[in-house]
Amino acid sequence: MSEKIELSINGKKVIAAKGERLIDVAKREGDYIPRFCYHPKLSVVASCRMCLVDIEGMGKPQPACATYVSQDMMVRTQSKKAIDAQKAIMQFLLINHPLNCPICDQGGECELQDTAMGYGEGVSEYTEDKRTVEDEDLGPLVATEMSLCIHCTRCVRFGKEIAGISDLGLVGRSDSAMISTYLNTGLKSELSGNMIDLCPVGALTSKPFKFKGRSWGFKQHLGISPHDCVGSNLAYHTIAKGYDYLSDVIRVLPYHQPLLNDTWLSDRDRFSYEGINSDKRLKKPLVKKGGQFEEIDWQDALLMVSEKLKAHKDAMGVWVSSQATCEEGYLIQSLFSKLGVLNIDAQLLRNDVHNMDLRPYDIPPEDIISYDTIVLVGSNIRYEQPMLSIKVKQAFENGANVHSIGSIHHEYYFEHTHHMTPVQTLVKTVYETCQLAKEAGILKGKVLWILGEEAWIHPQASLLQSIIHNYCENKSASYMVLPPGANTLGLLAAGCHPGSAGMGFQKMLDKPLEMVWMHQVDPLLDTADPKRAYEQAKSAFTVSLSSFDTEGIRDCADLILPLAVVAESPGTYINYMGYVQSFKSATAPKHEAKMGFSIYDVLYQILFGAREQKIEAISKKVHHEYTNKKWPTIIENLEVPKPIDAKWQRLGLSHHVRSDIQLRHAESLQKAYPIEEVVYCSDQATYDLMHKHLPNIQVSDKVAPGVLFYERATVFYGASCGEVGLEIDHE
Repeated sequence: MSEKIELSINGKKVIAAKGERLIDVAKREGDYIPRFCYHPKLSVVASCRMCLVDIEGMGKPQPACATYVSQDMMVRTQSKKAIDAQKAIMQFLLINHPLNCPICDQGGECELQDTAMGYGEGVSEYTEDKRTVEDEDLGPLVATEMSLCIHCTRCVRFGKEIAGISDLGLVGRSDSAMISTYLNTGLKSELSGNMIDLCPVGALTSKPFKFKGRSWGFKQHLGISPHDCVGSNLAYHTIAKGYDYLSDVIRVLPYHQPLLNDTWLSDRDRFSYEGINSDKRLKKPLVKKGGQFEEIDWQDALLMVSEKLKAHKDAMGVWVSSQATCEEGYLIQSLFSKLGVLNIDAQLLRNDVHNMDLRPYDIPPEDIISYDTIVLVGSNIRYEQPMLSIKVKQAFENGANVHSIGSIHHEYYFEHTHHMTPVQTLVKTVYETCQLAKEAGILKGKVLWILGEEAWIHPQASLLQSIIHNYCENKSASYMVLPPGANTLGLLAAGCHPGSAGMGFQKMLDKPLEMVWMHQVDPLLDTADPKRAYEQAKSAFTVSLSSFDTEGIRDCADLILPLAVVAESPGTYINYMGYVQSFKSATAPKHEAKMGFSIYDVLYQILFGAREQKIEAISKKVHHEYTNKKWPTIIENLEVPKPIDAKWQRLGLSHHVRSDIQLRHAESLQKAYPIEEVVYCSDQATYDLMHKHLPNIQVSDKVAPGVLFYERATVFYGASCGEVGLEIDHE
């Protein structure tokens, strides 16, 4: 327990913990101290000096951010000495700051603007020309106006201490000092947008948001990230165009949630809102006639669907995106199971015919910091789960040993030991590592295993989980599986799985289906085996509920129904640790798009003459089902796993800004990370053999032997983690 001390702030007795900073104690007690360089999540540099306060016994004012409280300390934040010091600092800060407030994007939420109102003078004594700084192009996401910069270095410290990449630095001296990338390389961090929030002036702002609105004109709507299984909290900002009308989402900011994303947000979550307003949004229901699509009204479309469902219910498959909400998932299984359709799956990236026994993992992000050894299995955690990657970095900085096992040596921003192993022998390597750890104790202290996308899509994924589960049970270690997508666990709880009587996605591809139902799924980009998925959908009568008009959907679908995106619909997500989060719609559905739960509700009425309950009641039902769900017992398989008998193995992993259909339509993110249509192999011999089939193949020492690595479905068709034969299927 922390030692308590007593001090006085502005004549008021205050109790604080030893080691607390004066600026934090004063804020907690309601005594405001202005600041610019200080941020509670960053190191203290005390460079701006705006937080100078009067401390009895000290001749000069002291920076509150760099001063620790002490017993019987007497502090005055409003004395003449403190106020004069703060006003002097304000005068220096404004010497070179241009008066851009009327046109600056930071106007209305600018810390410098607000502080100048209280501590600035109405007239400046400085009459010389102001310093100007040439702007630097930092890429499609962050706009710059560096003449406004006050050198607080928040952005510099964030890059080094949180993001792990020192994109920006303070270069030059005296009046030549400036914040820059030095070599004009732009920002490379997947967390770069947080610098926009940290900047206390208008030097760094959002480029997609530039000149779109003012902060006082926004309405805020709380939401949950639809792009990964952490469930980061965020705030959608819209501009109301009249009474009680939800307008376009104009920007997205992080919403403080200490349990999950703290005050941060990944670029993927911050800028994906552009997809909501894409011109590729579907406007009306479309039906294919004579190979061409024609518009159709909703009533006729739903009647056609109901007739097709009755006719083909005995040979039908339902493919559900992991972006679907729990409510949508519940109504999907309710509708189709009542029809007798049991072939339902929301795990479309799996290559293992056996289901991985996914369950809640009671390891909050903050707990990751406490582990002594972390083993990343097939995980590019930096891009797959950026919020958790921050915690792994912090664990390393606290002394943890970080190991990675997989067929790709991913770039992390913390030191680690990589154990390169092909897809073919990944499970065998993990088994041998576990055996060695049991016998020789090579994994020290408190151990955490983290299974990423390569582990999730592996053809032996269930065996891999069983091996790690067995090790953790015997060694009191921990593990967690991090599936791609936002709501895989929630959809399992809602019943979107084949169970023992139905067929999973891989088995559906082996059977001729008369009808395929796709919920927010592009068969070429959202499935483990795009070639077979496309062929299956093409040969059947396919109904696609989609928010966007894509080539893959248009080519194989017979009927397309415009679907609302996540921000346009209320719902519930359940994250990897079983944390249930509900949200409301932030904006109205575009054009004639409908919310998913309302589409299924109307279909239920057409088919069975009764409607399901309201969404609030469905949410409660899903929560009850989840709370009382009995998760399957994991089979402890102790057999030595056999390597996959394949000379070459495809490995297609999802790109972090193309992992779902909305992200792929966020223009600025696509510009920031353009598609790289390249296959990577490990050696020249494989290159020579494959080059005639795959012209865009390159040799890389980051790839294990016998593996062809590529961004999923952008280069050539085939299972994302499947065998490569002599006949190479390619586009």
